[in-house]
Amino acid sequence: MKTIEQINNLDKKIKELINKHLDSDWNFKIEYSSFPKAWCGCNVKGNIIWLDGYLFTNCDNDTLITDILLHEIAHVIVGYDNGHGDEWHDCFIAIGGNGCACRSTNEELFLKQFFADIMAKHLDSRWKFEISESNGKWVGFCDYTDHIIRIEREFFYFATIEQLIDLLLHEIAHAIVGYAFHHGKKWKSLYISIGGSGANGTVGFHDKNGMAVYNVQKK
Repeated sequence: MKTIEQINNLDKKIKELINKHLDSDWNFKIEYSSFPKAWCGCNVKGNIIWLDGYLFTNCDNDTLITDILLHEIAHVIVGYDNGHGDEWHDCFIAIGGNGCACRSTNEELFLKQFFADIMAKHLDSRWKFEISESNGKWVGFCDYTDHIIRIEREFFYFATIEQLIDLLLHEIAHAIVGYAFHHGKKWKSLYISIGGSGANGTVGFHDKNGMAVYNVQKK
């Protein structure tokens, strides 16, 4: 958690970056929510760039915050219709960003800590989080034997924050209710109660090793 002085300094730095690259009518705000849909976003009609409150107050890596902000500023400059194309990429680098459209190493480290915080609210200290290979067979599963919640590597790097959190909550619900309840009513009720969507995914099953497997449709 940042000190008041660190928060004020970061707020000042962010506003300076926005003023440097965008028109003077653009503003900055912090958005607080139970679970973020994204780390950063933009209200084009209101000329507002927002940053997630958890990231703003808990991330000690200002380089990560700056890159996430510059990522969004580049979208504003070139237009959202350009997506993560060459024009966006060149702009992102030109204004000082890392040019990466997927998760950076810094963001991976922060997300792992964020997920650990979420898991600690619901599970005991035996449970860990890992990014794993699955050869396309699943995007997440709950390993009851080793007490590990795994998310598939490609999905981890390219899914939205909202999708990742929902998948994590899906697997946490499996860990809490246990193997026997599969995707039944007890599991679903618990999943929703801790903030999840309640979705089974496109494929849901438990394999012979007692692992709850959850596939979602990648877009």
